[in-house]
Amino acid sequence: MQEFFVGNFRVDIRRNQVVHEGEVIALEPKVLEVLVVLAEQQGQVVSHQDILDRVWPDTFVAPNALQRCIGQLRKAFADDAKNQRVILTHPKKGYSLEASVTIRTSTGSKKTVQSLSKPAHQHRWAWVIVSVALLTI
Repeated sequence: MQEFFVGNFRVDIRRNQVVHEGEVIALEPKVLEVLVVLAEQQGQVVSHQDILDRVWPDTFVAPNALQRCIGQLRKAFADDAKNQRVILTHPKKGYSLEASVTIRTSTGSKKTVQSLSKPAHQHRWAWVIVSVALLTI
C-alpha cells in the first residue's frame, strides 16, 4: 500500500504528504509514522508510550516531540486543537484518530477499512494486512 485516505484527505506514504482539494502538505517522515500508528487503530485511544515505542524505538526523544507531530497532523487535516474532529487528545492517556480511514484497492476503488460506525474488533484482520503492507514499503 502506497496511499490511504483519512476522511477526504489522501495520504501519500511514498512522498510523505497529505493531499486535499489539490493542496499538497508535506510531512516529516516521523509525523507520517505517527499518523500510520493512529490510522492502524482508528477510533481507539493509542497511548503516548505505544506511539513513542512504535515511532521512536530504542530512542530517547524530547517530551514534546509527540505533541509537535500531533500539532503538524492537525494542521495538515485542518483540525483545531480546541474543537477536535480528526485527532482527539485523551488527557494523560493518548490520542485517537476519529476520521474514517480507507485504502484504495488494486482496482482503483476505495474500500473502507475501518470507520467509527463499526467496532474496531470487526476489522482486526484487515489492519493486520494493512500493517504488513505498510512495513513492506
